[in-house]
Amino acid sequence: MNGWHDLGGLQCVGPVPRSGDGDEVFHAQWEGRVFGLSLALPAQGVYNLNEFRRAREHLSADDLLLGPYYGRWLGAIERLLEEKGVLSRREIAAGEPPDGAALPPEGGQADLAERLMALVHSGASSSRPAGGPPGFAIGETVRARNIHPRGHTRLPRYVRGHLGEVMAHRGCMVLPDASAHGRDDVAEHLYTVRFAARELWGATPSPRDAVCLDLWESYLEPASP
Repeated sequence: MNGWHDLGGLQCVGPVPRSGDGDEVFHAQWEGRVFGLSLALPAQGVYNLNEFRRAREHLSADDLLLGPYYGRWLGAIERLLEEKGVLSRREIAAGEPPDGAALPPEGGQADLAERLMALVHSGASSSRPAGGPPGFAIGETVRARNIHPRGHTRLPRYVRGHLGEVMAHRGCMVLPDASAHGRDDVAEHLYTVRFAARELWGATPSPRDAVCLDLWESYLEPASP
C-alpha cells in the first residue's frame, strides 16, 4: 500500500538519527526482548514475516517516523496478537495474559530454542514449486506496473511506471501481497530488475548509477504492448 513507510526516492524527510557508537546490538534490554518475540511468535505459527511487515505499515506516521525502531516492532506485534485472537487489547494494555492463555503449538516447545537459532542464522525459505515457466527472460526490458494496491506490496512507488532490465531469475517465491494476508499458498516467479538512475530521477544522476530490485512477476509488464 502507499504510505509513510514507502520512503524510497523521496527527499526532504530529514537525516537519519544515530545514537551510540554503532557497536551496540540493542540500546536497552526491552529491545532484545522485542527481537526475541519477533522470532518466537512466527516460529509458533502465530504470524508470518509478511504479516509482520503489513502490521508495521498500519502504524501512524508519528510512530513510524518519530518512535524508536523496536517500538515499531512492538506496536506491530501487539496489533497481530490482537488480530489473531491471542490477546485482547485490554490484556495487552494490562501486560499480563489471562490464566491458561497459550500460543498455538507447532512441534511442541522442546525444540523452540533450536528452531529460533535456525531462523536467526538461516531464515526461512520462501521458495515454492513453479506452476509454469517464467514470463520474462534475462536481458528483457520490462516496465514496473503503475499500480497502487490497498494491501501490502513489495513494489516501491518510485519505480512504478518505469523501464528496467531483467538481470536474473530467482525462482518461484511466495508472493508477499498474498502472504501478508495469511495466504502462503500463492507464489510467483521472482526477478532481479535493474533500473537506470536516470530512468527514475532524470538527467541529474550519473549514467553509471542504477538500482536493482527483486520484483515478482505480477509487478511487471512487457515494455511494449
